[in-house]
Amino acid sequence: MKELLSSEKQYEASIASLSRTIASGGDVVLRPSVRADYERNLAVLNQAIAETRNLALRHPKDRDAVNFLMSAYQSKIELLTTVANQAQVATLGR
Repeated sequence: MKELLSSEKQYEASIASLSRTIASGGDVVLRPSVRADYERNLAVLNQAIAETRNLALRHPKDRDAVNFLMSAYQSKIELLTTVANQAQVATLGR
């Protein structure tokens, strides 16, 4: 359980940092249609994280549940990294 919470804190710190970078780019970062896709994908990932987190906390010895949770966090980091990179490029171009 401690391992799970420690790993989550690392992911959450990265997510917060990337989210700030994305927010700093404002609406310049994503066209409306791309933003809709981004928000939809983010919602799917957030739901997967919530559901698997509940499962992993109820069954901390279930390595599959914990691994899926970490995989969902990693997928969210990858999505946010892609968008954050676009945000950084957009703010440099202003």
